[in-house]
Amino acid sequence: MFHHYTLRIALCGAVAIASYKVLLSPFSTGAGLGGFVAHLGHEWVVLSNLLLLLLGFALLAKHFEDSEVPAVLPRWLPDNWLGCLTLFVNNIDIAACTAHGVMVSNAPDVLTETTADFGFALMMAAARRVPDSERFLRAGQWTQWSMDLFAGADIHGRTLGILGMGRIGQAVARRGVHGFGMSLLYHNRSRLAPEQEQALKAQYVSKTELLQRADHLVIVVPYTPQTHHLVDAPALALMKPTATLTNIARGGVVDDQALAQALAEGRLAAAGLDVFEGEPKVHPALLAAPNAVLTPHIASASLPTRLAMCNLAADNLIAAFSGGQPPTVLNPQVLPLR
Repeated sequence: MFHHYTLRIALCGAVAIASYKVLLSPFSTGAGLGGFVAHLGHEWVVLSNLLLLLLGFALLAKHFEDSEVPAVLPRWLPDNWLGCLTLFVNNIDIAACTAHGVMVSNAPDVLTETTADFGFALMMAAARRVPDSERFLRAGQWTQWSMDLFAGADIHGRTLGILGMGRIGQAVARRGVHGFGMSLLYHNRSRLAPEQEQALKAQYVSKTELLQRADHLVIVVPYTPQTHHLVDAPALALMKPTATLTNIARGGVVDDQALAQALAEGRLAAAGLDVFEGEPKVHPALLAAPNAVLTPHIASASLPTRLAMCNLAADNLIAAFSGGQPPTVLNPQVLPLR
């Protein structure tokens, strides 16, 4: 492919396209992407400078959301393609890319079910105190049984609250309603169609009512300026002290400092977090919280799903440079300009 075109490509995530030499930036190897690329049978090389990487025709493997991907890309990638191996693309300036004729695509839906599985597992681990009890056992502290030893909260029959009812939110809802007999409340930017609500036995409520009534809150909204700290200290104050909060959306949607304080003060029973503000850094108070289950942004990290994400990115790339329309292009208005 590269010898037919002089391409400059930024691909946000790991790469699985035939058998190629994949150029990675230093932080990508720290994220373990080098090993993953090698596992897929590709050769990988580290470039020491991110801008140097963007100047050549290359694949940029990007894992963490930060300021390095964004508006600088259109200046270095004129008339090319930017692929993101995630559903949410909050780290990409789509308007700037569009203005410069840069096609942007993402990877929706292929990660929906896997992410929902993980979100539900994270919620259950937090509610039932699984990591805390495992640490206790491994430390040799289990010397006798007691009635209230690591007694947690039930999942079945409780009220599941979902903030953000897109693909992943609905997948979490199906697991709760049909698998665990949970009652379902949700709040979303737009209400579901009546037949969708009926299938999920879902009740649409205000954000305030959702926070007040949910036994287990799962957050699945995209990160935007409007959703920054959507769940802040006042919002957390509305929740039951017996409730749990699970965030599989994006860091920044929840005020991590306020959440850590609520957990420490017993105003919230537990939290399951796969995303964090400023990740990979995590707020020290969350790291110290025994009632917080923390994972390093791995909700979609099953091997089949990672491969599906990479293959979708490959399909987008092939279509982009063969004159077709990429399956998941986010700014199709640039296509006539190419």
